[in-house]
Amino acid sequence: MEVSRPPKRGDLALDRPMGLWVLGWLLPMVALFQGLVVLAVSPGGPDGMLRLAVEADPHSLDPGQVFSNEEAMLTTGSAGIVRRPDPKRPTKSPGNVPIGAGPFVVKNWVRGARIQLERNPYYILRKMPQPDRIDVMVNLDRTTQFMMFERGELDFQHYIQDPDFVRIRRRPQLSSALRVVAGSSPTFVFLNCEMPPFTNRLVRLALNYAIDKEALVRVLANRCVVARGPLQLVVRGFNQGLTAYPHDPAKARALLAQAGLTNGFESTLWTNRDDPRWIKIALFVQQSLKEYGIRLEIREVGYPTLVQLCGKRRNVPMGVFDWVSAADDPKELLDSLLNGDNILDENCVNVAFYSNPRAQQLFRDAVAEANSNRRLEIYRQIESIVVEDVSWIFLVQFNTEVLVQHWVKGFKPRGFWPPARFDSTWLEPAGRPATP
Repeated sequence: MEVSRPPKRGDLALDRPMGLWVLGWLLPMVALFQGLVVLAVSPGGPDGMLRLAVEADPHSLDPGQVFSNEEAMLTTGSAGIVRRPDPKRPTKSPGNVPIGAGPFVVKNWVRGARIQLERNPYYILRKMPQPDRIDVMVNLDRTTQFMMFERGELDFQHYIQDPDFVRIRRRPQLSSALRVVAGSSPTFVFLNCEMPPFTNRLVRLALNYAIDKEALVRVLANRCVVARGPLQLVVRGFNQGLTAYPHDPAKARALLAQAGLTNGFESTLWTNRDDPRWIKIALFVQQSLKEYGIRLEIREVGYPTLVQLCGKRRNVPMGVFDWVSAADDPKELLDSLLNGDNILDENCVNVAFYSNPRAQQLFRDAVAEANSNRRLEIYRQIESIVVEDVSWIFLVQFNTEVLVQHWVKGFKPRGFWPPARFDSTWLEPAGRPATP
């Protein structure tokens, strides 16, 4: 995508900077499913001219069709705007030409290997420090990523493996490069509220008391915090009045007895076979619940298969799941995962198939509420109802952890997806190894 002119009628317009979302669906999906390493290869100073620019054909969008709200783009991180099909100018891969208004434009894209971005000379914010160029390298295994970071060949790394994390903690040079945002990714076991025995709230409540979440945090190398509810601790509107369900074996057994399940029950726990953390969680939950006579068979499948199976109604009784938000707004998680109005027979994101008429009315009220403070208060009420109904075993909130070299200046980690924005960063050549 070349930037050759200022925007004109029919172009995408944004009233606020969008950071790396210039790539729309591209960068988040690459990072989420294939592994992301970012290497900013040229030092960029603070004196560049930055103005809004969109290299979009005037016929790409209907005249007047604009995004005037940052949230509109952020909440559709897995989708993006592409050129409208034009029979006079056919293209085999319209998705290779993303349209956006961010601080970087695509110079080169080799699928499955590399994306090269350049500074957008027409970006709306003037004199904002940013790199001249960014390289995104795709499909590097995480061990190689960490080795390259240690050698100074990478400026930024996300997705840190447990063995590497131990090494980071022991080496001051590496630990000083670590940036952490605590409690940004809820990870839980959903309980299908349409499948016995999880149709009974007493059973769901018993399982929340049965799991020692503090012990689970230790098993996960203290790279997370105990969950107090469904929402991330960092999101606006998180209900600070919530407390985590404590580990109370006696209460768990009493609730199971009250539900008529003194001797426990059998079920199947599904998880992602490709994520070591999810495997650890599944094994921990299986072992913990065994003490109460609850016998769980663990089924490990690939993530796409897990999503497909869990989204089918009355198909998966319980499973390990998580959520990474793209926007600092409680609506994204709550409405997607816990709004009964959104239940579908297939491809359902509300994998617990949870519904509560009172919560659903509050969801509708929130949509109609224009006052931001009252709107957030509605979502706090929804979160309280959800915690009371316990359609999940609320386990942990994983931290966002990234490694950033000391020569990268102005960087601030995000507790949302993507975990980094480079529109306000710059590189200082001093101390930085020469780039081949």
